[in-house]
Amino acid sequence: MGVQEIQGIGVGNLLLISGIHGNEYTPVVALYDVFSDSKLIKQLKQIYNKITFIHAANEYGIKNNIREYDGNRDLNRIFQLDLLKDTITYHISEADYIIDIHSSPNCTEFVLINDGEEAKSMVEYCWRLNIPYAVWDGSPNTIKSYSLREGKVAFTVECNGIGTVDVDSAKKTHKLISKMVLNPYNKKYYSDVQDLIVTKLETVCANVEGILLWNDKNTYTIISIKDGSILYYGTVPDNSFIITRNKDAYVTKDSYIYQYQKRIT
Repeated sequence: MGVQEIQGIGVGNLLLISGIHGNEYTPVVALYDVFSDSKLIKQLKQIYNKITFIHAANEYGIKNNIREYDGNRDLNRIFQLDLLKDTITYHISEADYIIDIHSSPNCTEFVLINDGEEAKSMVEYCWRLNIPYAVWDGSPNTIKSYSLREGKVAFTVECNGIGTVDVDSAKKTHKLISKMVLNPYNKKYYSDVQDLIVTKLETVCANVEGILLWNDKNTYTIISIKDGSILYYGTVPDNSFIITRNKDAYVTKDSYIYQYQKRIT
């Protein structure tokens, strides 16, 4: 685990974390890209008092290409238990804004928001910045949940790849994080949001069996293997963000096609 701090002249402290899960390599690359972006860092030094990077937090998991820390413990569930707790919680205590970067298989780049009292304002924040997001109940033992209980602003950013680096996803994650840190969330600014209905993650499944073909980012077809005819044509709902999409070539009935988040006002 490497910790690097950059002093700024602004207000508030920013903490960025990667590699909590050892087999999530794309977040490590994405955070390194953020750290190496000299133009971005120059801007952040004007916004924040201090910017802290925790790189590759779970060295054991990274070296062994496994999710867990020290063999069989999920660091994002028990990080409070040992020396890593002392390091991570110390930097959380020093921070005002926290972004913990993770990855999943077949995943797009989005912000994961805990379904709590600030969910509506955080969704509005993402919506106004045109950042994809998802809302979930969340484990109470994660770094983000702990940080929120400590009164911090905390988000999880998700990207693609397990056990490998998705370079394209790392670049997109770099851009997403840049947008967030250049426009820090302000609870007071979004506290007046009253008319927002936060929808949960929705899953769309196939109703036929065949070859799945994504025509573009919002439409797909399922084709018959017998004669090549189109069995189904699907369109992602308006005002929605795809969170994960099935990239398998062949799907059976009831196979998942994609998951999406939609905002309704």
